[in-house]
Amino acid sequence: MENDSSSLPIVLVDDEVALLRAMEMSLFLAGLGPIKTISDSRNVMPFLAENGARIVILDIEMPFIQGTEILNKIVKDFPNIPVVILSAITDSETVGQCIKKGAVNFLIKPLERDELVEVIKNVIDQPLEQSS
Repeated sequence: MENDSSSLPIVLVDDEVALLRAMEMSLFLAGLGPIKTISDSRNVMPFLAENGARIVILDIEMPFIQGTEILNKIVKDFPNIPVVILSAITDSETVGQCIKKGAVNFLIKPLERDELVEVIKNVIDQPLEQSS
C-alpha cells in the first residue's frame, strides 16, 4: 500500500469542542485537510492505529488521559507522526518537557488562526526524519 501523506488527516485533539470547531474551520479555510477532530482523549490512540495522521495537534490538559501521556505513546508507537502541543500552560518547564519528549512545537492558547496554520504548514512541509 502506497502511503501518500497528503491523504492522511490532520488530527486536532482538545476537550474544548468550540475550540476544535474553530481550529477545524481555520484549517479548512486555509485549504488544509483532511481534518479529524477528537474531543475524547481515549479515542486518540485507537484512531491513529487505524488511520494514521499527517500531524497531531494535542492539548495537554484533558479529562481521562493527559496530553503528555498521549504524546509519550505517539512518540513510541508512531514516531513518524509529528506532534504539536497546544496548551494554556505557558511555563517554560512544561514547554521544555514536551519538546524533550518529542513534540515538534508548542502553541499557547488562545492562539491566532494564522499562527496555527503557519505552524501546521511548516511541520507538514518538513521531510520526515528517520530515527535509528
